[in-house]
Amino acid sequence: MDKNLKGDTIKLYDLLYLSAKNAIPLQNEQGAFPPGHNGVRFDPETPVRNTGHWLITMLKVYELTQETVFKESAEKALDYLLSSEARPMNATFWHRKKPQKDFCNGLMGQAYTVEALAEAYRVTGRTDAKTIADEVFLLHPFDNETGLWRRVAVDGSYLSADDTFNHQLWFAASGALLWKSGGNDEVKRRVTVFVDNLHRNMKLYNTRYKGLIKHPLLQNLSDSNDIISKAKKFVAEAKQIRKKETKHAIAYHMFNLYALSLLRLCYPDHSFWEHKKCKMVLQFMQSDQYRNIAEDPAFSIPHSPGGFETSFIERAFTLEVFYGKGKYLEEQERLVSEQFKKNFDFDKYMMNSATADPVTQSARIYKATRLPDLNITV
Repeated sequence: MDKNLKGDTIKLYDLLYLSAKNAIPLQNEQGAFPPGHNGVRFDPETPVRNTGHWLITMLKVYELTQETVFKESAEKALDYLLSSEARPMNATFWHRKKPQKDFCNGLMGQAYTVEALAEAYRVTGRTDAKTIADEVFLLHPFDNETGLWRRVAVDGSYLSADDTFNHQLWFAASGALLWKSGGNDEVKRRVTVFVDNLHRNMKLYNTRYKGLIKHPLLQNLSDSNDIISKAKKFVAEAKQIRKKETKHAIAYHMFNLYALSLLRLCYPDHSFWEHKKCKMVLQFMQSDQYRNIAEDPAFSIPHSPGGFETSFIERAFTLEVFYGKGKYLEEQERLVSEQFKKNFDFDKYMMNSATADPVTQSARIYKATRLPDLNITV
């Protein structure tokens, strides 16, 4: 692999290599990478999320280069994620420090770490990564009727169902990756039930933004008969008519589609991929209406949450999965080139520009590890 940047065209994997190489000095003795603060929310986080992201990148670059420095970094990161510091009460992983919110970061925090552990097991074969990932995933109570999960606190106590759709979706996607690498039948069964219920749980706009995925989970949850849950459902539905909530949904559209793409890779023959709703969300992604908003620099900061900064990479990955390799190669290269022009610091080789949380966004370059070695024009 050519490690030098020459001319105006750079290979994606060279950028991954350089970013990983420059991230290694940031890793501490325990194996942790620096924590961020969850984008524009400014919720202080532990190192668990970003260490999981960098673990995936280190594993990818090691597979590409076979250089031991990346394997050693990945092993240290994995050791940290399996340590008592990351999982202090032997229940869920400790992601968030804000007292007003749960410390597990709902299902989303757990999804990020399970995803990383599944990849670590696939590459390294370390059974402790699979064992802990299976344990944490199956620790979350699952409602077979609705196909949805409840949150579990860091101390192991049960919380209410996670009422954010993308959290449920990403938790399912992480479980699918875990099943593919580890073969746990109960993990597979639960994720299959979730996918079977996607046509009900994934709510879409049908008017101005036809095909846009709604942000709150509006499906009746397992505790939906009590007064508090009914009130929460009413508030969530009322928020849908607000302009702010629409912007929130737009900002997360590709975040959802990236997770759907991971599920598609694991369940390629499921009937949902031919369902009207799935086709609608893909059509909205490709519409001029969405592109005009998504590629408007004025929209991404400060209006959107932290998930929006990687939307170009997420869109490129969705094209790869749903439309086949090579069919949209030029569009993929255009999208990822725009991502790096916007967010990559070519002096520090980090994805840390034009963002409210440069530390977390730098770690989120891991999402590009699933793309082919595209030509990047800068």
